[in-house]
Amino acid sequence: MKLIAFIAVLVSGLTGCAGVVGGGSRSWKEQVILPDGRELIVERSHTLGNRFDRELSAINSPPGATAYVVTVPLPDGRKVRWEGEHKEMIPIAVAVEGSTAYVLASPFNCRSYSKLGRPVPPFIVFKHDGRQWMRTTIDEVPQWLVEANLLIATDSQRAINEFDKGIVTAKTVKRMNEAMIERQIYRKGVNNYLWGGCLGVQSQARNYSYTQFIGEFGDGIYRGTDADGHEHASGGRGSDDVGVSGGGNHVSGGKGNDTVRAFGLNNTIHYSAGDGTDTVWTNVSGNPGNVLRLSGIDASQLRLGLDASRYLVVTAGENADDRMVFQRFDASSVAGIKAFDHIEFDAPQETPLGGDGSTLSYDDLMASMPSVKSRRWQDGDMSIAVANESGWRVAA
Repeated sequence: MKLIAFIAVLVSGLTGCAGVVGGGSRSWKEQVILPDGRELIVERSHTLGNRFDRELSAINSPPGATAYVVTVPLPDGRKVRWEGEHKEMIPIAVAVEGSTAYVLASPFNCRSYSKLGRPVPPFIVFKHDGRQWMRTTIDEVPQWLVEANLLIATDSQRAINEFDKGIVTAKTVKRMNEAMIERQIYRKGVNNYLWGGCLGVQSQARNYSYTQFIGEFGDGIYRGTDADGHEHASGGRGSDDVGVSGGGNHVSGGKGNDTVRAFGLNNTIHYSAGDGTDTVWTNVSGNPGNVLRLSGIDASQLRLGLDASRYLVVTAGENADDRMVFQRFDASSVAGIKAFDHIEFDAPQETPLGGDGSTLSYDDLMASMPSVKSRRWQDGDMSIAVANESGWRVAA
């Protein structure tokens, strides 16, 4: 009898954990405000996966979604139900115009994007014609829909906490989506546009880091916080004024001519080939310990110079507009205020960079150059060439 009682208690306990271990569902409601002020209360739900069917490091996280359901109310009182598989697409927006409902979804990853036909722009669009859902193009979606109005990261603990409060307001959805690259709804794309960090057509592809992807395709400034509590701020393809403070954070201006502010200690400043002219500000004397992380740039492509105000100019490549201008720099004492501690490259460099050939210290960089009184410094004509056996040499 004791064994039977124990089994009964165990089964009861597991039943109460449905959706915690896996195999259950989670339901909630979200508010969507239409341009004319009308309110939609969209009903959403997940089918949940098994929390143990994942990497060991994620065992303590809430179980992830394996399928989505979005129910959209229509003006005549009817409701239309859309279902999508999580491993292929994530719903990010709904629209209602007249008696027609639309759902926009974003591909889950590059494999999904290929499987779904590589649409350009990278959105999977569905239209309900009064009888059934049909796939269509973004050209049919109302023009006012320019940003995600559904919560994107719905399987996070932060989102679950919001579900418990009742209806998730449109204001809360907007705030929680701010750091998501999927929130921007594009009307046009380039021929080789591929969502999820991959670009390409058929067999050709290009991989993008998060900051590179935002910098080339995003509009505005994107912010987020990683698992260690460090802020990541990335500018888009326009001219941005983007900054971080407090130390230990990451900042990138993206494409365009940007103002980049890295306040505090031990920040990482990201710059990629083709990012334009970035004016960089720091606020710590001596050595703030900042890292300059360069992507798509070799050490041999760097040129150093001074602008009219005698600030340090680091030019990357043959295009004179691809450069960083460091405002906190003393040309009379280059070691007194260091613009950065060292440079990190995204590909191994030829010796004598030291170690695995992926870094170059600020001190070594300056030691390889002639005096800043040199005319060539002032003209911005100093460049680093691949080292010969005797060490660094200056290219003519």
